[in-house]
Amino acid sequence: MADHDRDHTSAPAPIRVAATGDSFVTRLINTGNPGLQKISGLIGDCDARFTNFETTAHCDHGYPAAVSGGTWAIADPRVITGLTGLGFNMMATANNHAMDYSADGLLATAENLDRAGVVYAGTGKDLSAASAPAYLEGPRSRIGLVALSTTFDKSWVAGHQRRDMRGRPGVNVVGHDRVHTVTSGQLENLREVAQESAVNAAFDHSVANGYSRPWDDSKGLYFGGLVFTSDTGPQTTADAADRARLEASVRRARRESDYVIVSVHAHEMCGSDIERPAEFVEESCRAAIEAGADAVVGHGPHIVRGIEIYKGRPIFYSLGNFIFENETVSQLPADFYQTQGLSDEHDVSQALAARSADWTKGYAVDPAIWTSVIAVWEDSGDTLDIRLHPIDLGWGQAHYRRGLPSLTTDTGVLEKLKELSAVYGTTITIESGVGHIRVNRCDTR
Repeated sequence: MADHDRDHTSAPAPIRVAATGDSFVTRLINTGNPGLQKISGLIGDCDARFTNFETTAHCDHGYPAAVSGGTWAIADPRVITGLTGLGFNMMATANNHAMDYSADGLLATAENLDRAGVVYAGTGKDLSAASAPAYLEGPRSRIGLVALSTTFDKSWVAGHQRRDMRGRPGVNVVGHDRVHTVTSGQLENLREVAQESAVNAAFDHSVANGYSRPWDDSKGLYFGGLVFTSDTGPQTTADAADRARLEASVRRARRESDYVIVSVHAHEMCGSDIERPAEFVEESCRAAIEAGADAVVGHGPHIVRGIEIYKGRPIFYSLGNFIFENETVSQLPADFYQTQGLSDEHDVSQALAARSADWTKGYAVDPAIWTSVIAVWEDSGDTLDIRLHPIDLGWGQAHYRRGLPSLTTDTGVLEKLKELSAVYGTTITIESGVGHIRVNRCDTR
């Protein structure tokens, strides 16, 4: 029996899950907030209550990394108990901010999550720990979580451990190869430019001295770190070793739990369309389902992306933001100030205002950033019932007030999800301000 055709009758049923996108939380959470209390009530009776923990949480234990996820993310460790106080019991830590404060910040965050009793996955002291499933021991079920990021700098990647050398703390990732398609004439022009400009000289020297592997010309024309081809086909493909590790982790979780959730943090887009994930992201999410995942929860681009029902299981390509407080981080390294042309005389609020030109550009003026959904679903094995509850994060408020979610009756984000999900053949109906997706697996067997 293939993993995706497994018999669900042996598992406790139904399984109820609530999932959100990114929690980029930098301020202490007042769980008495009326909007948050309503959300807590909405998700409270679910077996698994998931969010992506997109910050580091420690008392200045790590050094700021030379490369960050955009904003160096740091928060008081008490934000963790704020989230658990709302009801969240599963979190992903694999994302592009996990290493903002280097390995020490990552490990300190892990200690604080452990101290708070949070089930989390996606980062660790080495690659084995970062890629391992985590398990939620519930009263009716055991739920597995595998987490990864496709968006990363190579310095963030968790390292393999050997019998004679320990591994490297970091993030579980799935990388990819990208090719840029041009005409055959343009490709020949690039080939001539490469030969005449010495754009590949450093790479060729590295190959000659054994530090890099020779380039495989069947992949396309290597041009200063980019790859060009005149062939039509996928622009992106998942790294084979990373994808195999993902599938192995999912199969392990499948053997050891009643229900398996995979978290995928992915900023990569299809061409220039930010609302559609890159091809390798879709490929990896479907591979996770085929390996035995019951659901894939995506996040990363800070906007919603479409929902696909693949082999009867949901893939949420992005649930957008749940908490988004990147405009109120408490500190930033000198690197950030320098990129804004500022000096030691400026403070963090001035630096953040400079990035957004006093809140007139970027995320600050994009309403799509500040609206999203909470997905709540019930999986009985034979049927899948998904409800999509729209939330508003305070669009139009001052930057220091926006970022926290509240349920809303505005169905604009649901209409957008209908449009984005139709590409995958998914039908969303809107009833009483809530989106619905219903799947009867008996009809597809």
